[in-house]
Amino acid sequence: LGEVNVHGNAIGLGIDDNNEAVNAHGNMNDGIVVDSSYSEFADLSIGGDGNSEVNSIGANGNNGITISDAGSGTVSADITIEHNNIGVGDDGFSNAANGGDNIKIADGDTIDIISNIIANATGHGVLAEGGKNWSIKGNNIGLIKDPDGLYDDIIAAGNGGNGIYFNQVTDPAATGIEGLKIGGSLASEMNVVVASGGAGIAIDEVNDALTPIMIMSN
Repeated sequence: LGEVNVHGNAIGLGIDDNNEAVNAHGNMNDGIVVDSSYSEFADLSIGGDGNSEVNSIGANGNNGITISDAGSGTVSADITIEHNNIGVGDDGFSNAANGGDNIKIADGDTIDIISNIIANATGHGVLAEGGKNWSIKGNNIGLIKDPDGLYDDIIAAGNGGNGIYFNQVTDPAATGIEGLKIGGSLASEMNVVVASGGAGIAIDEVNDALTPIMIMSN
């Protein structure tokens, strides 16, 4: 496959009378699964910076998004997850909890998680088990909009595990986690990570390939 784009979907959510995806009609397992044991692809984009590209992904029985290197496959692709509502509806407020992790990624050449709402998961907000050149910036993790669609009121909707969790898998065939940037020097790159059931940011069980690490201005 070439470039794969997942834009403008309601996954696990039904449309209400106001044409917003806020009603829970979850899938039994994951919302989105990308499994390299079935196919290879060049680049993967989930969401985007335009309103029509935003996905709302919620109320699924397991993870909201799973990107897997199951079997002998590897994910040799650039992955961008941008401006999605994960664990909430289109309005950025309605609870649409996923039953596992909101985002779980096992592999990828360059991984950017940008400006998403990531809330209400039973598990972790973001779980990384492998991959290279990670950048996580501008996300609200455990923080949702108020009923007016704004962030004027602080409304916490924490994830049950860690907000962001880097946990290198113990499989000796795993590629390892290489390069990690959480936040940045610009105000727009700041992550807000609140109300987690575990740590806000946790880095655990990693190998020596995890260099460099930058955590800034969150």
